[in-house]
Amino acid sequence: MKEQNTLELESNKSKIELYLPHGNSAEILFDAYKEQVKKYHIRDWDEVSYNPRTKQILGASHISQGVFNYVAKDFGLEVALNEDNKFGGVSDLIQKKYYAEFNSLCVSPKKPLYERNNGLWKKAMEIGEEKFGNVKNKFRINGFYYMPDENEKGYGVKIVPAKNFRVVEDESIQLENGVSRFYLILVSILDSRFDDLAFSNVGGRVVLKESRSDTLKI
Repeated sequence: MKEQNTLELESNKSKIELYLPHGNSAEILFDAYKEQVKKYHIRDWDEVSYNPRTKQILGASHISQGVFNYVAKDFGLEVALNEDNKFGGVSDLIQKKYYAEFNSLCVSPKKPLYERNNGLWKKAMEIGEEKFGNVKNKFRINGFYYMPDENEKGYGVKIVPAKNFRVVEDESIQLENGVSRFYLILVSILDSRFDDLAFSNVGGRVVLKESRSDTLKI
């Protein structure tokens, strides 16, 4: 009997369910986030708002995404990573109307020019050294929380590994020095050039996915 050929095919459909918080669920997440933010001694990165008319959360910066990631875990959710847009799922959600910050931090072994980033860069380099030893190349830190740190003078936060924590070497990162956000802009291009981790505007959206298989609590 002739052996049947087997085809290996890659689907263009995302296998990750992604969500934009909406309605009562968005309000619950927003309220939980605002309670958490009260614990940080520096809060100028918090421009997040809830629009009761459209029932949407808007204005999330890179730092606030890390705080949302901590809050969302209690609801069985986590903030999306840049890899979650592999098949365009995040692009489809934001519909070219908004931009999405990811729970990914880009790191260069060269010291930041932007002084405010020094504290987080040093912590990120410690994480890189634990993974690679002598850090020579750019890398990404995925899956983490930003927790309060009164000793950190830039943003008042520290990097704490989440359930999906991973450190990945990535020379394709568009970053010459320091640390940078990784976000998806209106034209569906991942960008990691800008080092102001506190930047936000009304278009910034929180994109979430399930972090475990049990029923969501919202």
